[in-house]
Amino acid sequence: MTIEELKAVLSEQMCQRVTQVLTVKGEPAENIEELYQQVPAGFRGKLTVRSGSQYVWDLWQTDEDTWEFSSTQISER
Repeated sequence: MTIEELKAVLSEQMCQRVTQVLTVKGEPAENIEELYQQVPAGFRGKLTVRSGSQYVWDLWQTDEDTWEFSSTQISER
């Protein structure tokens, strides 16, 4: 999966357009591997939506066909 494809998935989950995907440290993510977390297995990072608000997000697989998503707002614009 590319970062652009991930943006589309995250936009769907957030119900608004994601404009930027960042690592947990806040740096622009260049590839999906930068977002991988071993425990719990899945992906984690920060994102910015069209309004400028930022969120921390987690995406993890619970079984072969099911992915779970959560996000917490960390700044508002």
